[in-house]
Amino acid sequence: MPQIPNNISQYVEEGRWYDIRIDIKDGKFTYSLDGKQMLETAIENIQRYVVSGYDENTGELIVKFVNATKEPFSTSVNLQNVTSVKRKGKVVTLTSADPKDENTLDDPKRVFPRESTFNKFSGQFDYTFEPWSFTVLRIKAEI
Repeated sequence: MPQIPNNISQYVEEGRWYDIRIDIKDGKFTYSLDGKQMLETAIENIQRYVVSGYDENTGELIVKFVNATKEPFSTSVNLQNVTSVKRKGKVVTLTSADPKDENTLDDPKRVFPRESTFNKFSGQFDYTFEPWSFTVLRIKAEI
């Protein structure tokens, strides 16, 4: 698993639009936020990538997951060192049937984030990530 530099810090404001770009090309994974490159790392055949953090302002555990494969990915998520978890939380998924899809002026929502509710969060839960997706799980939790 690639190491995440300690100097990466970002906060997500509710109700604000972000320009998120994830490129997986030529053996590199690059993540950019609002035009600023936040991370670039060699992927060495890594096709799935996860990073998480805790938002003290909202009391949410934020889990970001990339599935850079054409198949759904099912896994069990274990939230260690969490004292309580609310079952209902938010999921934001950015995906497209073709990883080369891009938005255009004629089709500005070809690749567009979908927000949904997930009612099965717990200290350990199963989740299936869609193919070619970037997913953000927002889990109300106390740590």
